[in-house]
Amino acid sequence: MKTIRIVIIRDKDRISGGLADKLKGSMKEKHQQLADMHGVSLDEIEEELALGIETELEHTDDEDIAHEIAMDHIFEDAEYYTKLSRAELEEAKKKKKKKKKKKDACYKKVKARYKVWPSAYASGALVKCRKVGAKNWGKKTNEEVEGKKICKACGKELK
Repeated sequence: MKTIRIVIIRDKDRISGGLADKLKGSMKEKHQQLADMHGVSLDEIEEELALGIETELEHTDDEDIAHEIAMDHIFEDAEYYTKLSRAELEEAKKKKKKKKKKKDACYKKVKARYKVWPSAYASGALVKCRKVGAKNWGKKTNEEVEGKKICKACGKELK
């Protein structure tokens, strides 16, 4: 993981009402208070702040505001942004697994036949294919399949 050190040493409060407003002193002193409060080193807090500022800059162009928001989140949890990164990775893994889901034979057969996908027509054809089975879909009504007469509409064997 690439570590970026961003420490903003401006003591001006740009957003009032945040949790970190309870901290007193210079910015460096506030960082130390956060470290003491959570029982971690100053370096760990500053690394988390760097990650937090980088994350919050996705929402604002102002580094001071990003720093204040990151301070508020870290006030609640010393590993807020580390946990957020892990959660985002887990979500990405879940999405990737969903994409890898195999398609059934009907899906492949119907998709190959229809130029516009998805469409109402293709969707209806997919439902019908799944009803009668991929082997039987596209065959004429009451056609013989594997020596049996099969109804195209319902997929049942005819006598």
